[in-house]
Amino acid sequence: MNANQTAVWTLCERFTHLSQDDIPIVANLALQLDVMADLSQGDVFIDCLGKDGDVAIVVAHGKSSWIPSLYRKDVIGALALPANEPGVFEAFRTGRPVTDARGLSQEDVPIRQRVVPIRGASGGTIAVLIHEQDITDEVERERCIASLEQSNAYLVEMMLEESLTRSGIPDLFEEAIVLVDNGGQVRYANERGRELLNCGGAVVANAGMPEDELRIGGRSYTRRRVPLERQGRLAGNIVLLRDRTEMEDKERELRAKSVVLREIRHRVDNQMQTIVSLLRLQQRRQRDQAVAAMFEESLHRVEGVARIHRFLSREDAGTVDAGALLKELAEEALSFLAGPERPLALSIRAESVKMSAERFASLALIVNELLQNAVKHAAHRDGNGAVAVALRQAGEEAELVWEERTNSPGLARAKSILAAAAGSKGAAGTQAGGELAGSGTESGSLGLTLIVKLAEETLGGSVRHDIRPGLLRMNVTFPLQRRDEL
Repeated sequence: MNANQTAVWTLCERFTHLSQDDIPIVANLALQLDVMADLSQGDVFIDCLGKDGDVAIVVAHGKSSWIPSLYRKDVIGALALPANEPGVFEAFRTGRPVTDARGLSQEDVPIRQRVVPIRGASGGTIAVLIHEQDITDEVERERCIASLEQSNAYLVEMMLEESLTRSGIPDLFEEAIVLVDNGGQVRYANERGRELLNCGGAVVANAGMPEDELRIGGRSYTRRRVPLERQGRLAGNIVLLRDRTEMEDKERELRAKSVVLREIRHRVDNQMQTIVSLLRLQQRRQRDQAVAAMFEESLHRVEGVARIHRFLSREDAGTVDAGALLKELAEEALSFLAGPERPLALSIRAESVKMSAERFASLALIVNELLQNAVKHAAHRDGNGAVAVALRQAGEEAELVWEERTNSPGLARAKSILAAAAGSKGAAGTQAGGELAGSGTESGSLGLTLIVKLAEETLGGSVRHDIRPGLLRMNVTFPLQRRDEL
């Protein structure tokens, strides 16, 4: 038995009614108080009721090794009174935890206590476990707020006594201030209030609503009514008027800009469709199958850009939920690219990752290229083609994981393309987990070049790949915000 346990035994035997079965429970728990104090970053105590039941005795004290203790002196053996620590005695009385009790420490410091009953061998409450937090600053703020409320009430009283008529301070306010008595008579108005009163009686007419809108002299105002009470009875009202004409003008300007922006988006969509139509017309006139295939790839890219633009046009904010939007976009793109002759199973697990619409557009273009390549090389009549996509966030970075599982000969082509891209920078881009070379790929597909350039140059990230029999895996890792954007 160590010194702490010995102290607990001595105090419990001398000053409490705890049995020989219950004292070991308290003594053993006392050994864990320092660990509990580190976890909660505060002082932790065990209190037991004294023999007369009117006071509690501190039998153990745990201190955190990370933050200073609230206590400069040793408090083991000190008495806790109901007036200072009501939460402790409530827990003893009810046998239930008390999660937010206020009290005073042994050194008269305001504290917040969380109190948990400790059960004995028979199931009753034999002691309480207490965590204490210093709330001196919180109490001081509450005192300041109470003082301000009293000062505000005093100020209102002074205003009612026409003290404002003897001061020029209200004339400095932008708002018009008009003091009206209970009979509807104007008792006081600052300079701005007098100007509006001279425009007519609309300032105080029908001022029954707490807040409303009115127009005076061709300008818009928000009118607020603040009732004044004296001894529980209405003594008058303060009418405040703020000019909101400029704000309304800005709101109209924003609405106009919104209409223009929608029109621009509509025209961009139309222009995209025109480009697609021209490309299809040129494709139909080509007899060379290789050239027609190049037109087909270009068509899919332009349609992918148009699709991304259309999706982002629905978002009003500059930040989007990349996970939800990417899932919807990929499923729509697959339904357009794939068909009965090129079936492809697609599964998407996307977390809710918040990023700017601009960065999402680059990520969506990467997925469009990967999906287009998968449909072209991994999807076949046998239906074995499958793609799994995952988007997840780790701190300030996000990762897109693309996996193609197929026994198609198309995997060999994907392997050769990646190997060619990796070969442009020597050791980079090894088959198992290598980092793809970005710029400077002299051979390989345009799609791969676009993927790497978008990942490295636009998103500021990196691309890695892993090629094994029946598997093509690519990882695109990028920061959610580039350093030069911070």
